[in-house]
Amino acid sequence: MEKMLKLTKDNLLSILVSLCIVTFLLNVFFSVSLEVCHFIGTLLAIAAFSERRGSWSVKQYKLKNKGLTQQDIRNIEFVKKWEETRKKGIWKYCISDGGIVLGAGLSLAISLLAYVTFPGIFKGLADSPGNMFSFIGYAYLAGAITGATIHRILWPYNQRRFMKLTDPLNDKYLQELFLDQ
Repeated sequence: MEKMLKLTKDNLLSILVSLCIVTFLLNVFFSVSLEVCHFIGTLLAIAAFSERRGSWSVKQYKLKNKGLTQQDIRNIEFVKKWEETRKKGIWKYCISDGGIVLGAGLSLAISLLAYVTFPGIFKGLADSPGNMFSFIGYAYLAGAITGATIHRILWPYNQRRFMKLTDPLNDKYLQELFLDQ
């Protein structure tokens, strides 16, 4: 029981966000009263934000004792992550982080956007599994291409930021930027 309480406390924000999503889906698919969904959603959002605010205050207090700011922590994490990412190379970064990871999320967004924009198309998709699988494939392909393109555009920005954080006196970061392309 103690492990369950600790697990719940450690993951409270995730649990509350999941409950908010379930409440939204109840409203959309099962036409539960809108007032009830708003009330439940408001309570869940208040609980999530108050929990996050409490953990944020504790984290800020600990950082202040060490003489660090939140931006310092983000910069340290970025430098560690980008050091590993640079070793992989630009194309592996674009394909793995952009095409696969971001592409999956973008494919869901593209599918939802297509459903809202062109609802008549989805009646034809339900008729045969082949149409459905081709739509899923096209949506994922569009998301993967968009994600890889976004990460390719972000590469020089991240390189420049990395160079400024690791060696702020280095004026040659633009030269190295062009070598990576």
